[in-house]
Amino acid sequence: KKILNPHIETIELDSVPGISIASLLDAMLGNTEPLSTLRELKIVETETTMDSSHRDWRNELLNSKLLSNLSVLMLRNSCITPKMLEDILLASLCQIKSLHLVLNRYIVFQNRQTNPSSSQTPYEYANISNLIAKVPHIEELSIVGCPGFNQLTLNELSKEAMTNHLFDKLFYLNLSMNKVEDNSLIQLFRKPYNLKLDKLVIQYCEVSPGTVKYLLDNKMCRSIDYKMSDRVVL
Repeated sequence: KKILNPHIETIELDSVPGISIASLLDAMLGNTEPLSTLRELKIVETETTMDSSHRDWRNELLNSKLLSNLSVLMLRNSCITPKMLEDILLASLCQIKSLHLVLNRYIVFQNRQTNPSSSQTPYEYANISNLIAKVPHIEELSIVGCPGFNQLTLNELSKEAMTNHLFDKLFYLNLSMNKVEDNSLIQLFRKPYNLKLDKLVIQYCEVSPGTVKYLLDNKMCRSIDYKMSDRVVL
């Protein structure tokens, strides 16, 4: 609570034992001073912080305007669930411009290949359409190492983006460590949408060198980080 003050704009906590996104929001909501100046929230959790809050703070969060100016959200190795994530995005008034979800084990995407009766996660499945609709002004997007994110999920993402013109300002996309394949990736860039990126990161995906060359030759991406090895730097 000592670091929470009404003028703070950035909170960045990298592997701090005992602090999770849930516990931090609990503390912020319990703080007597409003934090509507907060613009960046970056949390890297550790194995000792994998306790999800049982408190239902959805209405409290939405009514507090705590995150009303939040534009950057980065969560890595987090205990966050799809419902909690959607609540945070709603609390930001859907104004997030930079969203990075990296290796969050409870963000499990559901598609036609997913068995609904699977015990893969004790929480609800993530829906890519619900998620992406809450970031209409997105400029930087990372969905890295999310279970269930594959070519079907990416096809759904492409349709959602094209229908609602969600990626008009997108310049950075990171889909590393997902089951992304050639056809679904190319579909994201096809007409009539004509997506063009400054940078695409597809490390440790199932994309061929030919597809990488195609995207670069057709100037759909200015640069592509593409590395197929056991040592991947994210």
